[in-house]
Amino acid sequence: MSYHVSKVYHFMNHSGRHGYYESDLIFIDGVPHIVIEWNGNEPDRTVALDPVELVGPDSAESYFYGPAIEDPRPFYWNSASILGVRGLR
Repeated sequence: MSYHVSKVYHFMNHSGRHGYYESDLIFIDGVPHIVIEWNGNEPDRTVALDPVELVGPDSAESYFYGPAIEDPRPFYWNSASILGVRGLR
């Protein structure tokens, strides 16, 4: 399946730490999802979002999601090759 991928800026809690992130955003059956991990071209781990809290898109097709999400992984991997999530510094 092919997905239209946008960017979303959001807060996320993982491994007891809180951060501000840029992630891939896709819509599955009209529901926005942050992609935590990709498996090739398919989303492997996602977090469904409340569409009411999603702001955007802006002129760059980026979104902002206000409420913090919980990282569904048991611990945070630091491998940019498999993650759709990038921490902002």
